[in-house]
Amino acid sequence: MLSKYLFNETVLIDNQQIRIKEVDNFQAANPDDINIVFSTIQGLHTRLNTPRENSLTYDDFESENIVLISDEAHHINAETKKAKDLNQTEMFDLTSWESTVNKIFNAHPQNILLEFTATVDLTNDQIIDKYRDKILFDYPLKSFRLDGYSKEVKVLQSDIQSFDRALQAVILSQFRRKIFEKHGWLIKPVILFKSKTIKESNAFLEEFINKVKDLRSNDLEKLQGNPNLDAVLSRVFTYFKFNKITLENLALELQEEFAENKCISVNSKDESEQKQIAVNTLEDTDNEYRAIFAVDKLNEGWDVLNLFDIVRLYDTRDSGIAGKPGKTTLSEAQLIGRGARYCPFRLEEDQPLYQRKYDILNDEKEHDLKLCEELYYHSAYNPRYIQELHTALEEIGIKAKQSKQLELTLKSDFKDKTFYKTGFFFKNERVKYAREDITGINTSFIPESVT
Repeated sequence: MLSKYLFNETVLIDNQQIRIKEVDNFQAANPDDINIVFSTIQGLHTRLNTPRENSLTYDDFESENIVLISDEAHHINAETKKAKDLNQTEMFDLTSWESTVNKIFNAHPQNILLEFTATVDLTNDQIIDKYRDKILFDYPLKSFRLDGYSKEVKVLQSDIQSFDRALQAVILSQFRRKIFEKHGWLIKPVILFKSKTIKESNAFLEEFINKVKDLRSNDLEKLQGNPNLDAVLSRVFTYFKFNKITLENLALELQEEFAENKCISVNSKDESEQKQIAVNTLEDTDNEYRAIFAVDKLNEGWDVLNLFDIVRLYDTRDSGIAGKPGKTTLSEAQLIGRGARYCPFRLEEDQPLYQRKYDILNDEKEHDLKLCEELYYHSAYNPRYIQELHTALEEIGIKAKQSKQLELTLKSDFKDKTFYKTGFFFKNERVKYAREDITGINTSFIPESVT
């Protein structure tokens, strides 16, 4: 699995190696180094407005040129959204997160503020006015998806119990792992099980561990025999049968792959550093977690590439205004958008590594690979909620507003024709030119006056 973090081992400026140091403040920082203070906006706001000894103060930002890098920057727009209700004096006096950032930014004329967010609310007039002449690069999720850098999002609803819905996700996850391994990629798909409350999350974690431990082939047979089984799961069971993977052996595999030591809960407010590292390095080959149990801890700031299934373990919905999706539904759509980042793999050197390759299928093999480019959101059967979720996914751009899948069938009399039976179909194939025979410019093309 390729690392999702891109960085240089060393930083050179004018042939001089620059050290990068983490500091608590800039008072004794070496001006020849790149000195970084890492902080949440909440922590920064508290430290600056209740100063302590050896802590950051506003004075730190008056004497030095500072670059502020703000991730999830939509959180510092709270006052902008209600600016129409405040006069300039009130705006200046507000001790909000946004005003704290603005005070730092304005403390020195050469300070720079770089903001990054995937959810800027450009439907808000005040937000538009604030960023009208400041947006350097606007690359919305819609473009991200259309350019192939995301997984395709599928919503799979089923009128079954929560554990059975979870088991469907587990089976899909294990299928993907087999497909990746078949093609030489050590990619471990993971599942997020999302609950409404911490109590419910902990209870389902216990249920999941116990039922997986006792999983038997008849449990899988029962699921397979569901008359309303989704076509994608029917296809997966057919694959197992064709490849002589019995349900008995599959049950044993799932017991091992989703055992208690492969499950992790991230619900506590005081998560250990080890847990935080674990859920942010799920792509690493030495990270064995397959199932993540959470409520809201991973809604923001969680970057994961090998998330392929999200299981919604509750069946409530909140009503929005005028038929629009409610706040919870929008939050769920944004979580799906985060999980939809493409998991890089390829089978041929000339294929793009970080983009989808199987939107158009050419053969049976590619149907299996397409499932490795899709994220499934598993939900209880709730048509109204699903409709609102689709609307929310369309609004953030991670799902096409209009899509239709058509199956074209050839007429029987056409199949009987000689043209169909003996004709040839030619397909162009890209062949990479290694350029091994090129060692330099052909000198016959260079005028003698130049040489």
